[in-house]
Amino acid sequence: MTDSAANNVKIRRTQLQDLPDLLRIFERARDFMAANGNPTQWGKQNPPPELIKQDIAKGWSHVIEKDGQIVGTFCLMDEAEPSYSTLRGGQWHHTGPYLTLHRVASAGIIRAVFSRAVAFAATFGKPIRVDTHADNHVMLHAIQREGFTFRGEITLANGTNRLAFEKP
Repeated sequence: MTDSAANNVKIRRTQLQDLPDLLRIFERARDFMAANGNPTQWGKQNPPPELIKQDIAKGWSHVIEKDGQIVGTFCLMDEAEPSYSTLRGGQWHHTGPYLTLHRVASAGIIRAVFSRAVAFAATFGKPIRVDTHADNHVMLHAIQREGFTFRGEITLANGTNRLAFEKP
C-alpha cells in the first residue's frame, strides 16, 4: 500500500464489495474516452463485470483512494500478457518477467491516476508494459509523460489492434 500524507491518497487491492464503485468509474471512463475521440476502445460494455471480478480474485485489481473514497482503479498483472507474445513493427527491450498495467480509470476527482499506478508498479522492480488504442490521445500523452517507449503493435484476443509500450 502506498500512502501520501500530503494528499491522503492510498493504493490497495480491490475487494469484491468495491465492484459497484468500479463499475461507476469505468462508465465514466467510457464516456470520457468517447467524448475525447476514442469511442471504440472500451465501447459501451468494457471492461465487463466478470473480467473485473477475475482481476479481483487474482489480486491484480487495485483501487486508489483519497480520504477513503475510491477515485481510480487499475489492473496490475504479474504474469505474461498473452497479447504481448506477438509484437509487430518492433521488439520488447526486456524479455524476462514484467508487469502489465491494464484498465486504468479515474473517477475524475484527482489528477494523475495513471502516474500513481505507474509509480506503484515501479516499486516491484520489474519492467512495466502497457498498451492502448491509437485514438486514446489522453492515454498516449500520459504514457509518453511517464517515460514509456513505443515498442510496436499487438492484437488483442478480440482482434483489435493496440499500440504497445514498455518502461524499464
